[in-house]
Amino acid sequence: MTAKDHAMNIYDEFYDLLSDVVPDMSLRGRRNRSEAAQRCALLFAEQMQNHCGHEMTQYWRDVETEIQILTP
Repeated sequence: MTAKDHAMNIYDEFYDLLSDVVPDMSLRGRRNRSEAAQRCALLFAEQMQNHCGHEMTQYWRDVETEIQILTP
């Protein structure tokens, strides 16, 4: 799986999980949910960098970069 694919999958998982927290489907609600999903995904990628082996750190940095360029 590429870093970009992994970034999208992580973001999508958090976006779906947050539907219970931010159920508002108005434009503002979707934007809030999207921003929260992006922040959660970035936190996840950061934690993976901190806890994975050295050989995987660059991969998780790449995933983090891909998450940052997603448009929430």
